Amino acid sequence: MGSLRVFIAVAHHLSFTLAADALGVTASAASLQIRSLEEYLARPLFRRNGRQVRLTDEGAALLPRVRQALEQLERKAMERVRKECPDVEWVCSYAILGPYDYLDIFRAKDVETASKVSTLIRSFGHAQTEIWTATEWDRFKEIVRTL
Repeated sequence: MGSLRVFIAVAHHLSFTLAADALGVTASAASLQIRSLEEYLARPLFRRNGRQVRLTDEGAALLPRVRQALEQLERKAMERVRKECPDVEWVCSYAILGPYDYLDIFRAKDVETASKVSTLIRSFGHAQTEIWTATEWDRFKEIVRTL
């Protein structure tokens, strides 16, 4: 999954350095991901000339299909989460320029439900996940007073 996101980023920026910066990885890591993908597909996706990067015809043909596949995967993951965890309230989603692609903020009735959401998202190979529990500040102060 990561190599496909790197492929999209390099195709967008036409630069390994700019794509890597946007993804929060090194340019050499992005280049390695693309080389691995090209080896797996047994075809070049980019033409490299020094620092210049251009999509090959194969890369240009693959790009819209990869974008569409990732969007479809995202839709299916969200459908599954909504089906399995109907009480989860989605607050918002952010695109992140860093080591993660995005941040979803949601409310779950308990840590078990949050864990289920995290596991469902991971089962689609869609993301690395972390769960950060949060308590509203006033409620937190009440809890502390009882200690």
